[in-house]
Amino acid sequence: MIKPYRIFPAVLIGIIFSFFPACNNDTTAPNDPGTGSGTTKTLTSNQEGSLSNNGFIVNIPVGAVPKLQNGSPGTVVFSINTSSTIEQGVSQLPAGYTRISDFVKVGPEQFVFNMTIRIYLPAGSESSPAGLVVMGYYPETNEWKIVPSNIGTNPSDNSHYLYIDVLKLGSFVLLKSTTADNPLSIPSEGGVQWCTNDGLTFIILTVASVTLDPVYPPGYVNSYAAGLVGDVFISPNWPGSPFPSDFCRGILPLGTYTFWVSTRNWMSDDIQTYSVPVPVTISNSLNWPLGWIYTIGDGWTIMGCQLPPGGTWIPGRPTSWPTPTQPFGTGTVQATLTWVNIQGSTADLDLHLFGPNGLHVFFGAPTSTNFALDRDWTSTFGNAIENIYSTTTTVPAGDYHVDVSHFTGVSKTFNCRVIVNGSVTNFSGSLSTGSVTARTFTIQ
Repeated sequence: MIKPYRIFPAVLIGIIFSFFPACNNDTTAPNDPGTGSGTTKTLTSNQEGSLSNNGFIVNIPVGAVPKLQNGSPGTVVFSINTSSTIEQGVSQLPAGYTRISDFVKVGPEQFVFNMTIRIYLPAGSESSPAGLVVMGYYPETNEWKIVPSNIGTNPSDNSHYLYIDVLKLGSFVLLKSTTADNPLSIPSEGGVQWCTNDGLTFIILTVASVTLDPVYPPGYVNSYAAGLVGDVFISPNWPGSPFPSDFCRGILPLGTYTFWVSTRNWMSDDIQTYSVPVPVTISNSLNWPLGWIYTIGDGWTIMGCQLPPGGTWIPGRPTSWPTPTQPFGTGTVQATLTWVNIQGSTADLDLHLFGPNGLHVFFGAPTSTNFALDRDWTSTFGNAIENIYSTTTTVPAGDYHVDVSHFTGVSKTFNCRVIVNGSVTNFSGSLSTGSVTARTFTIQ
């Protein structure tokens, strides 16, 4: 879609603010209030890596970054920021929980990966995983939803975590159930286990279907993203170790399930999936007699590790996994705007970069000597992404600012991630008209 050129007034509608406090670690000497203290790491389709910040750990396996259309490796800049306060424009957390961890934002948001990314959320001084739950923010409905998790202990310092395996990044937080009328506590969750016993093969379990036990209130399945369907569990391994444990476990509410079973050898990023889903009923609640020693946790439902007859192994990801996002441009300067359009709620937001000597990169002028806009989303349904990046190693010295503008449609919550020489900020809020500056910075 070609948009007519127009000048966007610098009017802020709604309360918008930077997600993270200032920190003077940006070598470009930014003067905006939201520089943040986030961490970034650039990885290609052929690389694996980890990044951490404030006790949170993000683990990216080989093959997670999708390849380009021509089959060559793609490149993604991963980022992690944390905050003790919730973002403006984002719904409050559900009642009945106490917040255990800070909020963590892992980017790029609204980007679907080829394989799951593992995010570890620190549990602090909690004596056991009982009642702990990870929630993620879903901008398409402006809701916090439960993300099925598992537990882990770092052998180097005995610190405890809940971790999640997700195909799409965003904002997450660790909570604890605090009230007797919270459905999470009537009854406690259960868990499934699939064994491999070879220490070389990652087992991947993807929820294909679910019918919750009637002990839960009607509609409780909607407390989980996508009603649990498509949620993924992978054999655990601590960051830095290439070898999987000899089992795959997942913590889930009681009910009748079917799972797609997939495998990946530790030396390869190739996935194969069994064509017939495996049924199992989770009827036992988990309890933790020895706290965080999850191998001693009582109540795991053993899936039997037997595949149903009549199926075959098919190369590729489970069909329920969403289509991976094509990687976009990266550079020493990169600005990425994300939001979500769904039926009945669409908007066309635009990303603008202003700089010295009259520089203005946007949909009406998508390229310059040093920058390019390689994603311009309109009102199409889906995970909307716009991206501007530097195409040269160095860029002209001077003052810059990144703006977000509302072009058409309804009021929208958005996130604008800006990376300058490795310093990452996230600016989130809502726009119904006009524009707002997401970050200013100076290149010296």
